[in-house]
Amino acid sequence: MKTKLTTFLGLALAFCLLLPPPALTASPSQVRLPTISVRVLPGTDPSILDDLENVRPVKGAGPATLQFDLAHKRILNASGAVVVEAAGRNVMYLQGTVDTWRYIESLRALASTHPQEMHVVFESTPHAPELVYASETVTFVVTHVAPGRQLLVFNISPIGTIQTLYVPQADDVRDDTVSIPAVASAPFGADHVIAVSAADPVHMRSLIGWMQEAAEARGMIDTRGAILDQITALKDVRVGVIFTYTCLSAAKCAR
Repeated sequence: MKTKLTTFLGLALAFCLLLPPPALTASPSQVRLPTISVRVLPGTDPSILDDLENVRPVKGAGPATLQFDLAHKRILNASGAVVVEAAGRNVMYLQGTVDTWRYIESLRALASTHPQEMHVVFESTPHAPELVYASETVTFVVTHVAPGRQLLVFNISPIGTIQTLYVPQADDVRDDTVSIPAVASAPFGADHVIAVSAADPVHMRSLIGWMQEAAEARGMIDTRGAILDQITALKDVRVGVIFTYTCLSAAKCAR
């Protein structure tokens, strides 16, 4: 089996797809998207949530999917990792961030009921759980991909770009384990690597073709709902989701 070295978070590969700017709201989807819980941290005006859709304000110590720390121009996830840098009080930008996480949470839900086994191998001992510094290499390993199943692996970056890491070819001959090395680079923040496998070559080709067409549109349309619908339409689909977050250096990775 051949593996390919690629760079995620910044360098476009074949079929690199730019999701819409955060100003765009969620595109229609046949999948019921979840509401995202949001906590407003000190220094951020809580009234900002009044202008957002599909959010559930969290007060006190309750868990929250996202935490708005706009006083420091950033958005954190539930564990305190910075998922978006340079975030200001721009309602359309914040709404776009919320909508992106709604799709990620939908993929997580699909992975919980139709799991595709995958894990990540770090080049060195992680500095903290899931943390990768710039220029470090990690390898995403997808296992138990049975013969007859096609595999698609892509990354969703912190600024909403989708980057294809592994695409099935017409003459694709592989082992049941696929290893994909990747080098961390800017933009830094939260990344979600998604593996999708299915014994459904017709619909898989349709999904890949649709992503190519959307890439040619240079991200000027909201693709998220259509991609989610394409994935859920795959027969016997299995989905894996791995979260990592990257930082330029230790000084930039205060959590």
